[in-house]
Amino acid sequence: MSPRRIAPRSPSTATVLASLPRLSWLSTLTGSPCPSESAGSSLAIMPDISSTIDADEIVDIFVGVHLRSFLPVARRPPARPGRWSRALPFPALFLPPSFTTARVAFPCARTEENPMRELLFAGTAVTRPGAVGALYRHAPGGDWEVVTDLPAENGVQAITPHPLRDNVVYAATRKGVYRSTDAGTSWHRLEVTEEQVQFWSIVVSPHDPDVLFAGTAPVGFHRSDDGGETWKKCGATHPERYEISFGGSRVMRIAFHPTDPAILYAASEINGFFVSEDGGESWRPEIEGLSKLAALPALKNTELTDDDTEGMFDGHSVCTTPAEPDAVFYICRLGIFKTTDRGKSFQDLEVGKQAPFNYTRDCRVVAGNPRSLFACFSISSRSDAGALFRSPDLGVTWHRAGPPENAKSTVMGFGTHVSDPGGLVAVTRHGQVFSTVDGAETWTELQLPADAGDAFCGAIL
Repeated sequence: MSPRRIAPRSPSTATVLASLPRLSWLSTLTGSPCPSESAGSSLAIMPDISSTIDADEIVDIFVGVHLRSFLPVARRPPARPGRWSRALPFPALFLPPSFTTARVAFPCARTEENPMRELLFAGTAVTRPGAVGALYRHAPGGDWEVVTDLPAENGVQAITPHPLRDNVVYAATRKGVYRSTDAGTSWHRLEVTEEQVQFWSIVVSPHDPDVLFAGTAPVGFHRSDDGGETWKKCGATHPERYEISFGGSRVMRIAFHPTDPAILYAASEINGFFVSEDGGESWRPEIEGLSKLAALPALKNTELTDDDTEGMFDGHSVCTTPAEPDAVFYICRLGIFKTTDRGKSFQDLEVGKQAPFNYTRDCRVVAGNPRSLFACFSISSRSDAGALFRSPDLGVTWHRAGPPENAKSTVMGFGTHVSDPGGLVAVTRHGQVFSTVDGAETWTELQLPADAGDAFCGAIL
């Protein structure tokens, strides 16, 4: 099916993201762990870059392992090429002590890393007789192609581009974990475990590009320290809270504390919020904060059981950002909730007051803009409407980002480009695929083949 270009709804949809210059790598700093006090002085060893930047341009310098974990450290005022100052609006911890290797980036650099190629991916699952559960790939100007290196009648639950290795992509499926090293043209299976489990999530650490975590159904966690070549199972306490028709609960998303590699979080459907405080070696459910919310009349909800607490424990995703390192955004059936004490308490962001629906499947930080979030909202898990919303202020306010018209079914997931803030692709349960390369200023709509199963995830390279 030919793509359909979608114009902006109105000038009010103009986005800050679209106006941001792309961030590119300037240099790499290596050495011993660097305390926060030396973050500003580290600029002294940078090459002279004043000649590469217009004199009337404000330039922010960012330090981090990759763009998703960047912390702004300095700013050069306009027309003062030789003067730099620290970025005062940001926390004092500019360069985490755990970063033994850091990279410096700034707008308008001479080269780009991970430039956007507008390669789209969508993952589907067998959800009805005759449906195809597969990984689909779409190149600009072409049609959807089914990746044949994965088993047939599969369920592709997560597609994760590597943030630093521009041709490497991982896929978590109900029949194993797969990796591509050629931008999704070919794939091979990674030997994670001999256990008969399904894989529902896979993530790359922002602290070490060789560290991966994969989450399973039933709830389980596996770690690789060598980019996926070898794996070990992590410890996890996961008593099932509910008897549900689709079997055991599953790990839908794993997130890292932006500055402390010992702390990780996870969301489980339908088993709530998990925490690790030892670098992912062991995991425990944290039920205190969710239980408090589930006791509130407005947050009682049932769909799969007779227990009206299930809605708060129907976890779909977790999200962290270096703009507020100790905060975690927990995404579930009933909206988006924020904790700053590792799940002991949560704040309801009350997204339903700013969006026409609050069933939430995912929330992600925009590359290079740690205060900006995207989230997808719909009516329910199976519905006839959905949309993407954006927050410029860590969830305080939300406004519609697209597509211009409501999706025709629930928006089940989306992916953002690893380094370009303009790139995003979203998928709906019934196979609509919406993509943007200019930060939601304009959108392109594609439709998966008619025999595709329900779509759950998308990614853009």
